[in-house]
Amino acid sequence: LSASLQANNSPAPAPAPWPKKTTQTKTQAPAERTSRSVQQVRVQATRKGKGGKTVSEITGLRESNEDKKKILKILKAKCGVGGKTTGEDFELQGGKVDFIVAELIALGYTNSKRSGG
Repeated sequence: LSASLQANNSPAPAPAPWPKKTTQTKTQAPAERTSRSVQQVRVQATRKGKGGKTVSEITGLRESNEDKKKILKILKAKCGVGGKTTGEDFELQGGKVDFIVAELIALGYTNSKRSGG
């Protein structure tokens, strides 16, 4: 009986430490590596919500974030304008839609088209 009491009075094991937080970058995993010629890329000029300024929106690119940044850098340099990524899409300043479509076709996105008016 005394041996069982001594076993119960032993200190409890130390609780497991909390798992350490790991920092992860928010990069899109290249889950869908589709061919450039298959992707349906659309380019549209719009002024909605831009203070009356025309911007060209590029949608439909299914690439990793790093590849998207490279493509955006190339397009900004070729067009001579500024631009930014907005989630999955791009915005380039100005209404150079036809020029952007031609550059995307030259980059291998042969299914690129103008959309909208």
